[in-house]
Amino acid sequence: MGKLTLLAGGAIGYVLGARAGRERYEEIRTRAQGLWEHPKVQEQANKAQFLAKKKTSEVQELSLRACRALDTADIARVDFRLAPDGTPYCLEVNTIPGMTPTSLVPMAAKAIGLSFEDVCERIAGLALERAAKERRPAAPRNEPA
Repeated sequence: MGKLTLLAGGAIGYVLGARAGRERYEEIRTRAQGLWEHPKVQEQANKAQFLAKKKTSEVQELSLRACRALDTADIARVDFRLAPDGTPYCLEVNTIPGMTPTSLVPMAAKAIGLSFEDVCERIAGLALERAAKERRPAAPRNEPA
């Protein structure tokens, strides 16, 4: 079956805390939406998306190399940052990434057509496959006569 490989493209967004209150939330959301739609922001976002697409195979290969070097099992999320010249830098390898329906791994899976359930089934299948390969015969018991 092999490891599950997903790659999410560039993501730009914002997070708002629940403590702000609905009115403040709406004000911040409206301002953020206006900022997002600004032509200069869109130009930079388009450049980032183009660069991310251009670097996809290189970043995937680097991700696999990082996972092999660390001997990760079943699932990991590898975070990269691209320098302005396009050089990818690995920030971290997360061996226990979030797995809620709104976490990055399920979002990346959705981007390539896999449902949250598909991802969970695939991870469980990989774990069972690995466990079967690693299983050792039980040591004989010394039974009383």
